[in-house]
Amino acid sequence: MTSNATSQNHLFTSNSDVLYPTRNNMRQNGHKTSHFAIGIGSSYLICDISEIILCRAEGNYTTIYLTNDRKFVSCKNLKVVEDLLANKTFLRIHHSYLVNFAFIERMFLGEEDYILLRDGRKLPMSRRRKKVILERVTLL
Repeated sequence: MTSNATSQNHLFTSNSDVLYPTRNNMRQNGHKTSHFAIGIGSSYLICDISEIILCRAEGNYTTIYLTNDRKFVSCKNLKVVEDLLANKTFLRIHHSYLVNFAFIERMFLGEEDYILLRDGRKLPMSRRRKKVILERVTLL
């Protein structure tokens, strides 16, 4: 029983309730694996980064939306979550939204700039961030 608890404690890189890369997500041979732990009260949900659709800022908290209509609240702000998920897969499209590029269906540019996700959600795109977003997206 003690070894079980010990191995569970070694799964996380920090002790407070947030979104954490697991030890398997740390750099190994120059590559990163894709699992994270989301602190939920006194437990942790281990999920694959590819399951994260978007993260939405709500004051000092962040709501993390996963596939299969699951969502969880992290006690960390969106900037902290963005730093943990910093890679080419996620785009900061607005001060309130961080989106997994794999779930973007269309980008609409014009008087109203917004992104349409595969599940039908329409999210605003900041005019300030538009240039950076377009630089990261290959346009054909």
